[in-house]
Amino acid sequence: MTSNKHKRILVVDDKAENVNLLYHTLTQKGYSVSGVPSGKIALKIVREFDPHLILLDVMMPDMDGYETCKKLSKDPLTSEIPIIFVTAKTNPEEIAKGFAAGAKDYITKPINEPEVWARIENQLKIRDLLNKKELLINQLNMQEQRYRTIINSASNPMLTVSPPGRISSVNPAATSFLGYEKEEIIGQSFSRFLDTEFVEEYKTCFVNDTIFEEQDNKIVDNGAREVKIVTRNGINVPVDLSINQLGLNYPLYLCHFHDLTLHKQHEKELKRLSHIDKLTNIANRRSLDEYLKKEWQRATRCKTEISILFVDIDYFKKYNDHYGHKAGDECLKRVARVLNKTVSRPTDIVARYGGEEFVVVLPETNQPGAEKVAEDLRCEIEQLAIEHIHSSLSQYVTVSIGVSNVLPEQDMTSEQLLVAADKALYKAKQTGRNTIASEPVTD
Repeated sequence: MTSNKHKRILVVDDKAENVNLLYHTLTQKGYSVSGVPSGKIALKIVREFDPHLILLDVMMPDMDGYETCKKLSKDPLTSEIPIIFVTAKTNPEEIAKGFAAGAKDYITKPINEPEVWARIENQLKIRDLLNKKELLINQLNMQEQRYRTIINSASNPMLTVSPPGRISSVNPAATSFLGYEKEEIIGQSFSRFLDTEFVEEYKTCFVNDTIFEEQDNKIVDNGAREVKIVTRNGINVPVDLSINQLGLNYPLYLCHFHDLTLHKQHEKELKRLSHIDKLTNIANRRSLDEYLKKEWQRATRCKTEISILFVDIDYFKKYNDHYGHKAGDECLKRVARVLNKTVSRPTDIVARYGGEEFVVVLPETNQPGAEKVAEDLRCEIEQLAIEHIHSSLSQYVTVSIGVSNVLPEQDMTSEQLLVAADKALYKAKQTGRNTIASEPVTD
């Protein structure tokens, strides 16, 4: 609570109930919250309120969230304020449109409070880090002696470069990072330590005696940029590299880089988690959509068959009503584990489609093969013997499975295959459940 006391959040939503919900949620966490019903009003009060973060609805009259976000991002006084869209729009095109407008993140409706807190705190932490970095750069610009003191005591690698690109000083963190002694680095060309992909571009940024002349330099004083630094042992290390002109009476550049290795690992893990269903720990809908698109294109290109299974737990609502949602969640997890274990080929994928529905994608699998996999899955689930006394057909949890298979043609889409599998699932339910049924793809 204490750390959030002075953090201000502006909520922009034309629905009073949404504003009230977010106001109640955030004030409980100690944030100072102001809510407004439109983008126009937000633009009028944003400088006075000076929020640390803005939660912005997409669909609003007069000025929608995208337009509001663009205006805030273009204004130098508000461009640094992180904006998170709060919206029911979840399709990839709308999300991409929001990021293009300047949003930093998305929160989907209906609102999940722990998710709201996590995303807000993440953006505020990022902004705090950026502010700290900006403060460091400002301090370095005061005087040369202070530059040297800060550079030598900095924990991140730093070095200074004089035209035409020769390293003039280096701090201990840089010598440790590069794996060379100080004497081996000073006097060398800075480009020597860059991956070949970046060498020519960076050679041109250290101009001889034209530092105070107007020039179109897209590297110097333009913020951090990701490059690769080559260390003594030949490893290409990803770093955020900033190059700034120092405010002295002679040309000198400060090169400051931050090792992104851990960041890349975390980024990779976050990407993995964004493709995993939180409850069942198998692929989620997003992962399914991406994988199916890729495999559909491959099947079309290679002229190979592809199959889909639509799996639905029979009478799951009755199960939830009787045993409770906690038991229902455990049932979903056990079913997901069995599905994932039974579908064992590396090229296959099991994903949670939503609720009690799962989808299995089987590349290079014909109709009989898909039906065999479906029957194996049905039997494995039944053999779990999860008690379900309110099922109309068994004392245990069972599944119905729809099967569809196709040899893709250029004018077909993967959606047709999904629709056919869904129809097959409906047929399986209509014929008694705890069974499999097939349906061909139609136009």
